[in-house]
Parts: sequence; structure tokens; C-alpha cells
Amino acid sequence: RVEWVFTDIVREWYYQVEVTDITVDGVSLDVDCIEFNRPAAFVDSGTTNIIVPTKVYYYLYTAIETYTNLQSTMEADTLKSFMSRDTFLCLDDKTAVFALFPELTFTIAFNDSAAF
Repeated sequence: RVEWVFTDIVREWYYQVEVTDITVDGVSLDVDCIEFNRPAAFVDSGTTNIIVPTKVYYYLYTAIETYTNLQSTMEADTLKSFMSRDTFLCLDDKTAVFALFPELTFTIAFNDSAAF
């Protein structure tokens, strides 16, 4: 279930927003929010890609890796193998892949008014 919130669009010709935090399984990356927005943060509803600045990528990757190392199931072993690039996640049950990953939450600056 998704809770919808509104955010101000920094530039209307892009869906540029301000990211204030990213959490992995409820744990903040604890990165200064300016790092999330260098040079800018955009929302692209047409893709499933997540692109973050290099510094944030390493924090995010480390947090996901830490999460997988704390898991003790066979599925966690599959995810650990994927994270180390030893295997691909080509499972018969395509929806099962999503259950392997921790919940990622991107927090954006928001207000209670309509966006644009």
C-alpha cells in the first residue's frame, strides 16, 4: 500500500524534487541531504531505474549488502551471490525476486498543497 504525498516541483520542465533521506529496511543512510541532490534529483515515472550520485550509490550499496549479510535464509544466499555479481536473478517465479530485497524508501521534501 502506497501513501501519496505532494511535493513542490523545483523546475516544472523536469520532475526535479529534493530528496531528504533514503532508508534501507527502515535504516537511514545517514548522508547529508545535499549529497542526494547533487547535481539534482528527478522523478521519472516511465522507468524502474534508480540513478543516484556516486557517493550515495556506495552508501546505498553498502546498506543493501549489510542487510543481506544479516539474513540467514537460502534466499538471502541468492541475494548475496547477486550482490557480489556471482549470479543473475533469473528465477522461475519473477515476483519472488522482489521479496529478496530490503524495502527502500526515498523521502522527498513535501507540503500539503497540490504540486503544479
